[in-house]
Amino acid sequence: MPVGIFGTSISATWLAAALGKKVSFFVDEDSNRIGRSYMSCPVYAPKDAPKDFALLIPLRTDIANAVAQRLTQFKLQCIIPIL
Repeated sequence: MPVGIFGTSISATWLAAALGKKVSFFVDEDSNRIGRSYMSCPVYAPKDAPKDFALLIPLRTDIANAVAQRLTQFKLQCIIPIL
């Protein structure tokens, strides 16, 4: 099942490398990253991200929860880690 990944940080890069071709896109809030590609995938602003895919948030659980809460307005299917 294809997925998106939040961010273009080290943890996002590691997760994308582990998932390989399952990654379809990245979502980032940094205007310098939006509209470009990263690891051969498009980088979307949260408001423009595909809604039909799970969005993995590879951050510490408390931070991932805060990000997911912030993204609720965009109706994204956020998946957060459980430690």
